[in-house]
Amino acid sequence: MVSDQIKGAAVAFAAGCGVGWFALAANSRWHAKKEAAGSAGASTSTSNKSDAEADSQGGGGNARVIPDWITKRVPTSARRVRLREWEDPAWRVRSGWVGTDLCHNLGGHGVCILQYWWDEPTQELYGAVHFGPGCESHAGWCHGGSMTSVMDDVLGHCGFLAGSDGKPWGGATVQVNCSLKLPIRVGSTLLVSATVVGREGKTGRKVRISGKLQSEKECHALLDGLTVVGVDLPPGTDIAGTQPQRRWVTEGEDHKASGWGS
Repeated sequence: MVSDQIKGAAVAFAAGCGVGWFALAANSRWHAKKEAAGSAGASTSTSNKSDAEADSQGGGGNARVIPDWITKRVPTSARRVRLREWEDPAWRVRSGWVGTDLCHNLGGHGVCILQYWWDEPTQELYGAVHFGPGCESHAGWCHGGSMTSVMDDVLGHCGFLAGSDGKPWGGATVQVNCSLKLPIRVGSTLLVSATVVGREGKTGRKVRISGKLQSEKECHALLDGLTVVGVDLPPGTDIAGTQPQRRWVTEGEDHKASGWGS
């Protein structure tokens, strides 16, 4: 019994040391990068400042500037993805939603995908994602759940856009395997991307998607997921009744869901 207790204590101590080492190493790396950026005279955009600083300048909630390095990595052939439920709160309520979107609430302070771009030729989805103070877990660091939520969202919408039926909500996430590589500081804006890597099953409705969450120079998380396309929303809401009529349409630089005139 004593021997088992000693072993258990040793395992707990080792696990604690491992967690402490990861936090210490991550913190040291962040400070080193911050000092390097300062010595190089790097400029700081609103999107890289703390939320308190950004809010004091009139950019409340998740209304952040998308860094140039992100837009430069989005292919010129990609179009902005727009859904009315992300932009029109009144229409959202009329159509059956009962709350705000977990990952697309520009007025909130949690994780927020500021913009998606869909590149049809390569079947790739790109997004600028801001991690607000509502993502905080430990002393300025974001909770891992905020990172996995982003991965779930990009997986689902990549499947919707790649689905053969062309429905904005025509699918369902089946599996999300997310590997967290590096922690994220609160107030950061990163690039998330996802691409279709294969189709499974006799009908090809199971879509395998890989993804990445990255800052300008480092990868913070990787995704390997599976979604099923061609699945309608369950009955019981107004949006479920109108969903069969909604389709993706291309207008200029936008790739958006139909139904904006109602």
